[in-house]
Amino acid sequence: MRRVNRLGGLTISAALSLASVGAIASPARSVTSAASPAVTSFTIQGSLSGIAAVSATDAWAVGSSGGFGVTGAKTLILHWNGVKWSQVTNLSPVYGALYAVTAVSADNAWAVGEATNSQGQDSMPLVMHWNGKKWARAAGVPKMEGQLFAVAVSGDSVWAVGDAGDGTYLPALILHLTGNRWYLVPVQTPRISYLYGAAATGNGTAWISGQSFTSPNANTYSILMRWNGQEWKSVSSPLQGASKIINALSAGPAGALWAAGASITSKNGINTYSATTMLWNGKTWRTVPVPDPADNGLAAVGFVPGGTAWAVGNTESEAVLILRWTGRAWTQVIYRGAPGGMLSAVAATSPSNAWAVGSESPGELPETLILHWNGTTWS
Repeated sequence: MRRVNRLGGLTISAALSLASVGAIASPARSVTSAASPAVTSFTIQGSLSGIAAVSATDAWAVGSSGGFGVTGAKTLILHWNGVKWSQVTNLSPVYGALYAVTAVSADNAWAVGEATNSQGQDSMPLVMHWNGKKWARAAGVPKMEGQLFAVAVSGDSVWAVGDAGDGTYLPALILHLTGNRWYLVPVQTPRISYLYGAAATGNGTAWISGQSFTSPNANTYSILMRWNGQEWKSVSSPLQGASKIINALSAGPAGALWAAGASITSKNGINTYSATTMLWNGKTWRTVPVPDPADNGLAAVGFVPGGTAWAVGNTESEAVLILRWTGRAWTQVIYRGAPGGMLSAVAATSPSNAWAVGSESPGELPETLILHWNGTTWS
């Protein structure tokens, strides 16, 4: 199984692993901690890469379990019913990983990733759909080599994005479900491209983001593109150019968007990452300062109904990173759990109900990590 490190570098062997648009002030900082997990946790060997919530009693988390020995990882879907998390059983395909999930309603959710054989090889794009009764592999998805990292839904239109290829030549992969049929949508990007983010803002408009390389050892360049109803076109932004990654996009009210990622500084062959965010007000992008950005990276960002937002990732010291948007600035919240923690996704249904998922390594193998915000603290 070929997995991409969103915070830089081409591949990693470990598992992968957000508000009203107001005036922007200087960032403030606050720190809280949670020493132990709440009853809302669910821990097994594996990692979680995606989270979506419909309500306080209905949420989905996706990722992969196992895959640390000679066998491949297995697809993993968890469900929150308002009381506890439980694992969905009898998933097909069994082997592979899911990297993102979005939930439109209680009977309409989509998850994307990759399907593999039992050895974690022969990766193919995987799309799964929840119809209110069961999860099933979506029919008609093109059979090809590749994997999908993000999914966005607007009405009956579904966008799923990632990369395709054999590990050397990796063109961007964009799949579009419209009119009950999946299409492979052409796009012009460099020969090595990874698409990590997708967002739909209504009226047929969608956005995608990621990073690209002209060669395996070359500088990384950010990707930010907009669908105008006919084709994907590159969009300029403060995060445009070399040594930048746009990992995640999140659509909000009135066409607003958050983008989160990292700027990269290389010295003596060692890369250092600085967390970055920017905000789209419907007309222009502008950078939003991040408190203590150095040696941090953001993997996900999400709007919260009622005027705030969350962004998550990890620090160089292997602590999970959580940022809260107050409407004027980002404030930092640090969860002091087991070492080796990282957060890959965040979702919220209200100012007092949010979820963040990822992995942590209290021992030799990573375990799933689920954090919950109750309006006061993360635990």
